[in-house]
Amino acid sequence: MCVIAFGHSWGKVGGLTGGASIHCQTGKSMLTFRYVGTVKMRVTVLSPFFPFPIPNQKSNMEAFALLYGWRFIRKSKGYSFSLSPPLNKFSQYYKNANNLQF
Repeated sequence: MCVIAFGHSWGKVGGLTGGASIHCQTGKSMLTFRYVGTVKMRVTVLSPFFPFPIPNQKSNMEAFALLYGWRFIRKSKGYSFSLSPPLNKFSQYYKNANNLQF
């Protein structure tokens, strides 16, 4: 089974968020691969006479996880529990007084 998500996140990393996960079940064991990415953009306008938006990336967050867990069914309802150490990558972009991005 594959799940795709798209939306908005708030907080320090907040911005456009998208992700996907793939689930595979064998017996009661379940294996999941999950990716979630968030991009925060700042939009500036070149001039009021030429209102063309210019997007600048402010921050970027990516999270990867390979989860292992158990899934079982009780009284027509499915329950699953999974654990994983995730890999998270956060990047923040700044511009100095000379308009150089680092």
